[in-house]
Amino acid sequence: MARKKQNILCLGPIDSISITRELNNLLRQKSFAAIYLVDGGFLHFKKLNAKLQKKYLPKTFWVGDGDSLRECHSLVKALFKHFPDKQKFFHSPIKDASDTKLMLKLLQKNWMQSNGSPPDIYAYGFLNSGAATTTPIKEQRLDHLLCNVGEFHRFSKRNKSTLFLDRKAIILPAGKHQFKIEGLFSLIFFQKSRVKLMGQCDYTLPEGAIIQPFSSHMLSNIGRGKVSLDIQKTALLTFS
Repeated sequence: MARKKQNILCLGPIDSISITRELNNLLRQKSFAAIYLVDGGFLHFKKLNAKLQKKYLPKTFWVGDGDSLRECHSLVKALFKHFPDKQKFFHSPIKDASDTKLMLKLLQKNWMQSNGSPPDIYAYGFLNSGAATTTPIKEQRLDHLLCNVGEFHRFSKRNKSTLFLDRKAIILPAGKHQFKIEGLFSLIFFQKSRVKLMGQCDYTLPEGAIIQPFSSHMLSNIGRGKVSLDIQKTALLTFS
């Protein structure tokens, strides 16, 4: 019998005025096998409903070097109070990998040990919202943004996982997918890929076409209902 696909929640350090409400609703609607906090993403966990904090604390992990918590001593104290050593993974700020990459490495190790199917990842706090923020990070650097997307893309490609990024984008593994899309969307590839696009949208590719990496060929389409995709390589689906 096939194992049920797991959901995993990842929380990064970027904040927006609506993220706490969205997370509380998400955690009530879906069950998560684990939560991974990347550095200042710990603040999102602290803002959750108290019952949700208690429910998920035993399966929540923190990974980081503490740079986005450096000026918030109260948060550091709360971090030490909340999590046992086996759920805290401190790293030196002098390293050759980002906190996001180290988090994904730990995530992969943990779910591989459970012999489960590739998990679906729900990631919040990794894309710059442009809205007012309350975390120590008020604006994301472009290099961090691009590297975060790159690390998530590599994880999806390697593990055939679907990653939902801040309700603004989805990283899709190669294969067939179907969505209901209302409004503007774009499809971006990191590698040359054959793609078929069908359904209720303004521009379709029913016969298929080869799309080059980061091509604008599939930029600014408009969805009006069910849309079907068949992609040869991992892709980034964005919404506006």
